[in-house]
Amino acid sequence: MPFLFAFKNIYNRIQHTGPALIDQALVSGSNFIIGLMLAWWLGIYEFGQFAILWLILNFAIDAHRGLIVIPMMALFPQYQSSIKTYIQKCLQMHWLCIAFLALTLWGFIYFSSIIFSKWAIAGYATVTVAMMLTRITHEMFRRLFFSQDKPVKALIVDIVYIGLLLVGLVSLLYRENLTLNTTLGLYALSYLVSSILGAFLLKTKNTYHKNQSSDQALTLMTVCIHHWQSAKWLIANVGVQYASSNYFILAASAILGPVAAGYVRIAQYLLGPINIMLQGLDNILPIKAAQLYKDRGLRPMFHYLKTLTFIFLSITIVYGVLLFPSASWLLDRGFHIDDPIATHLSWGFIGFALLLVISYGKMIFLRTLENTRPIFVASTITAIFSIACSPWFIHSFGVMGVIYGMLLMRTFVIVWLGGAVHKNLRIV
Repeated sequence: MPFLFAFKNIYNRIQHTGPALIDQALVSGSNFIIGLMLAWWLGIYEFGQFAILWLILNFAIDAHRGLIVIPMMALFPQYQSSIKTYIQKCLQMHWLCIAFLALTLWGFIYFSSIIFSKWAIAGYATVTVAMMLTRITHEMFRRLFFSQDKPVKALIVDIVYIGLLLVGLVSLLYRENLTLNTTLGLYALSYLVSSILGAFLLKTKNTYHKNQSSDQALTLMTVCIHHWQSAKWLIANVGVQYASSNYFILAASAILGPVAAGYVRIAQYLLGPINIMLQGLDNILPIKAAQLYKDRGLRPMFHYLKTLTFIFLSITIVYGVLLFPSASWLLDRGFHIDDPIATHLSWGFIGFALLLVISYGKMIFLRTLENTRPIFVASTITAIFSIACSPWFIHSFGVMGVIYGMLLMRTFVIVWLGGAVHKNLRIV
């Protein structure tokens, strides 16, 4: 009977994650298939360029997430009495943010050939910015739906985006016109259509509860200030976290060429199920943790996150055990890559996934408390390490230097954030 009670308790804790995980399974599963198609048909060089552009695009996405999405998901329970106005102000912030990011991203990509001549991506600046604008808007509507506990609407916009993208890719393959440029354009078009649908779904009468009125006193400046107070360290953290997470990969591609970025990206694709799990949790866990903290306090929220971390860490271990002996076969059959270095990279990313799961719950705990300074400090230290040491790692170990550096940095983050979590628990 104790076993059945424990099983029921675990089930009650994670049952709300189902819709989000289903949606993310669809997104990550399709991303794996699309990645396989692109790696197969573009070739490892152009696929490496695609991976580099994706990394650059991720900087804009992280900036938008730190300024708008993460604070919005943490603060959503506090604005239930005026939720319609709050959503409107968040969307206004969104449009201003992506306009600035578009100019910044275009300039960096266009002039990148001056510093990183091996990348050869300047010609893709305009189409990449178009993809950035539509992708971030698509993601904004998804997060709004998850924040409102309406995962079906998020699922609908994802199905539209994925369907258009897959049909478009097959059509380009049939016409023998699948290039990096047409691929990026197709991404932009698919995100655009799904974003238009998301805007329509957001305006339907069922989106808001009838007892929620528009609060005219809630201004754009008020929401901006609250977002800044909630996540000022996360906003400052965007640049340093990006450097700590991606600088090793960018350094490898700058020193070794786009093929190195392609190898790393493909190794990450093999961890698709783990990405499904983490990204699915990221859709709903911040909201659930914030609501639990508001209703029951600090320690119940901590034990909730601790239980979920244990469950998903166990899942990651099982997946890693299954992937380890089959990585070489998957790379050969799925991506036409028989280089042992790619296999070794995939093994390294199994270890990285374990560390990532351990650190994830700690980050959610600190974000919920709006105590994001430890995250900023940890990212700053690892960013400095990345900038200072990545060239040595790459020159000494080749592309394997990427995973060695990432493993060292993630271990440090776990220790640092663990200390911050226990400090907050001792205060209570």
